[in-house]
Amino acid sequence: MNFVGGTGFTLERIAGFLEVLIGISMIIFVWQLLGHDDPGHMEDAEAMQAFMEVIGLYAIHVFEIIAGLIGIVKSKKGSLLTVLLGVILFLMNLVEFFMHTTNIIEIIIHALTLIVPYYYVHNAVKLFRNKVE
Repeated sequence: MNFVGGTGFTLERIAGFLEVLIGISMIIFVWQLLGHDDPGHMEDAEAMQAFMEVIGLYAIHVFEIIAGLIGIVKSKKGSLLTVLLGVILFLMNLVEFFMHTTNIIEIIIHALTLIVPYYYVHNAVKLFRNKVE
C-alpha cells in the first residue's frame, strides 16, 4: 500500500526525512529541557547517572539522524543496511514503549512514536524485496 501516492524510494525518503526531523527536534528538546547554559555540578553518583542518561539520549537521537540520512541516500537502491537500521529504530522505540506503561498519556505518545520507525522499516523492506526480485 502506497501512502501519499509515491513510489517506494519516495516513501523511504519521506521516512528518512521524518527520522532526521525527529532526531534533531528531540536533541533540541533535551538541550532546552536541561538548560544548556548551566552545566551543574557532578559531585555525586546520582548526578553522574543523570549525566550518562542524557548522553544516552543524545546518542539515540544522533543514531536516528544518521539512520534517516542513510535511508534518504540509499532510498533508490533498496539496501539491507536500511532494513537493519529500520529494525533497530523500531526495536528501540518498542522497548521505550514498554518502559512507559503507568500513564495513559505516555502510552499514547509512545505508541505514536512507533509509527515513523515502522514506516521506515516497512518501506526499506519493500525496496529491498524489489531489489532482490
